[in-house]
Amino acid sequence: MVRTLSLCALFLVLIASPVVASELDDLAKKAESGDFVAQWELVKRGAGGEDVHQDDVKIFQWTRRAANNANAEAQFFLGNLYIHGAGVKRDVKQAEKWFRLAAENGDARAQNNLGLMFSNVGRSDADAHVFSDGATENCKEAVKWMRLAAQQGMSVAQENLGAFYLVGCGVSKDYDQAAIWFRRASEQGQMFAQMNLGDLYRDGHGVTQDFQEALYWYGLAATQGNKKATRRITCLSFDGHGPQTDEEMFQVIVENAKKEYLIKEQRAFGDLYLFGQECVSVDKGKAAKWYRRAAENGDMEAQFTVGRLYANGEGVKQDSGEALTWYRRAAKQGSLTAKSAIDRLHEAGKEVEDLMAAKKPLMSGSGDRFPTRPATVPGRVSCNTRCVNAECWRTYNDGQQVHFHAPRKFDPLSGEWQFDAGGC
Repeated sequence: MVRTLSLCALFLVLIASPVVASELDDLAKKAESGDFVAQWELVKRGAGGEDVHQDDVKIFQWTRRAANNANAEAQFFLGNLYIHGAGVKRDVKQAEKWFRLAAENGDARAQNNLGLMFSNVGRSDADAHVFSDGATENCKEAVKWMRLAAQQGMSVAQENLGAFYLVGCGVSKDYDQAAIWFRRASEQGQMFAQMNLGDLYRDGHGVTQDFQEALYWYGLAATQGNKKATRRITCLSFDGHGPQTDEEMFQVIVENAKKEYLIKEQRAFGDLYLFGQECVSVDKGKAAKWYRRAAENGDMEAQFTVGRLYANGEGVKQDSGEALTWYRRAAKQGSLTAKSAIDRLHEAGKEVEDLMAAKKPLMSGSGDRFPTRPATVPGRVSCNTRCVNAECWRTYNDGQQVHFHAPRKFDPLSGEWQFDAGGC
C-alpha cells in the first residue's frame, strides 16, 4: 500500500509551547508589516482571525510569502494547501511545483508526496486518492524521490518504497529489497508494512519462510485495526501453522495491544465469525461470544449487534428482554440505530399483546394450547393458529391438530427477521 499523510497531519500544528497574548500580538504586527518570518511563525502556531474562510486565505498568503523565501517547510505546506484547496483553488500542478522545490531543499515529506504524484501504485489507499488527478505513470521518477525520503528515515516513505519493489514500479521486482524496506517501516509501526512483511514471511519471498514470524507481524498490524491481518492469522491457524482455537488466535493478536485495540479486535472477531471470510466459516455462536465481550467493554457497535442477535435469535436463544438491554446501552452512547430498534421492539410487543387478546376466544380451555376448531366452509380448508414466537399450534376444520415451529423469514421492508406460520 502506498500512502501519504492526511491533511491534519500535514498541517503540523506546531504549537511547541504556550505563548502569552503580547507575543502573539507582536508577531501579528510584524506579519502585517510584511515580515515573512513572523508570517510563517503565525501559520505554524495556527493563529488567525475569527472568520474561518478568511483565515485560510490569510494562511495561504503568508505561507506563499515564506515559501518564496526558500523556506522548505513553507514550500511543503504550500503544496498541501494547493492539493486540498485550502485558502486557494485546488491546483495539482502548483502542488507539484512546491513539493518539488521543498523536496529539492531536502524535505522528506515533500519527497514522499512528490513520489506519490509520479506513481499510481497503491491507488486503493484512500489517502493517496488526493493525488489521483495529477498522478502519472513515471515510476522511475517516483522511486527517485521516495528513496530520498526513505533514506532520511521517514517510515511512510519506507513503506511506499517497499511497495514499489513488491510490484516492480520503477525498479525490477525484488522481494529482498521489499522485505528490507517493509521491515524498516514495520519497526516504526507502519501497519501496512507490517502486514506485507507478514505476507513475505508466510510465502517465503525475500526471507526464509517462517510462519511464527508471519504471525508476529500480522499480530502487530491487527492490533492497529487491520482486518486483513486478522483474517491472515485465522487462515494460517486453520492451515495448521498457528494457534488452533479462536481464544489462542485472539491472544496472538492482542498480546501487546492497548485496551482500545483489544476491544476493536473483539468486535473484529465477531465480524469474522458472523459473516465468514476467506477460510473462516460462519459460526454465529462464536460471533455472539466475541461481540458480547466487546459490548461488555463498552463498544457501542458491539452492544447494538448483541441486541440484534438476541432479537433475532442468532447464535443465542431469542430473548427480547436481553435485546432491549443491549439496545439501550448502545442508545445511551448515541446510537440512533439502536434507538430505532428499541422503538421497533416496543411496537412488536404491543402487537403481540393485541394479537393474544384477540385470540383468547379461540382457545378451547386455559390448559389447552390448541385453538378451537373453526367452522367448516364448503370447498375450503380453514384453520385457527396460535403462535408464541416460533412455537405454533394449529387446529383444522376437520378436527386435526398440528404442533409445529414456524420458520424465520427476512422482511426487507422492516429489515427484521420475523416468524412466519404460513397459511392453512
